[in-house]
Amino acid sequence: MTSAADPLRGLDEVGIPGRRTYLRPVEQSDAPLLRFLMNDPSVTGTLMGFNVPVSTEDQRRWTDTPRHSINGPWHFTIVERETGRAIGLTTTHTIDWVNRSAQNGTKIHPDAQRLGLAQDAGMARLAWSFFVVGLRRVSSAVLDYHQASIRTLEKVGYTYEGRRREAIYRDGRWCDVLLYGLLRAEAERLPWMEEYRRLVLPVDTTPYIRPPD
Repeated sequence: MTSAADPLRGLDEVGIPGRRTYLRPVEQSDAPLLRFLMNDPSVTGTLMGFNVPVSTEDQRRWTDTPRHSINGPWHFTIVERETGRAIGLTTTHTIDWVNRSAQNGTKIHPDAQRLGLAQDAGMARLAWSFFVVGLRRVSSAVLDYHQASIRTLEKVGYTYEGRRREAIYRDGRWCDVLLYGLLRAEAERLPWMEEYRRLVLPVDTTPYIRPPD
């Protein structure tokens, strides 16, 4: 794909707006927050990967690495509109342009959890993924004990699709990974989608009908 088709163009200026949050590219000033999210056990304990503590220098190098690649992964800092504070990171990864699908994941600072902010950010990301980027399917995976994420996925409108049994070792036991997915055709029928569609795409896309000669 050429740069003209790049869905990440212009995000440095405008971001991806939600109702209570907006998503913007990662900036160097986000490094302390991102390091905290990688090192705090209350956050890493809900993630599926194996996390090694990150140093200040490692985080600085990661933050300085350019993120705007058409093939991803796409990392966005979640910002609370009311306060302007950065509260988390959301990532779209495993982008498959042939099948127009991708996977999503989110990390939220503990102080910003259970306030509906992750849900708002996820809804904005989905609207952008479907109606700006043109994806057809988005999926997410969550540990079987992470009830907050399970509730958020189901409230947003994801469908439970199955599980990977005993896939992750955590706290002395093997945990299942629950699989969720959402199709664009399903998203179009969600009661909240039209509002967020207009937030991320605030233009009239009705085709022009040329009057007859």
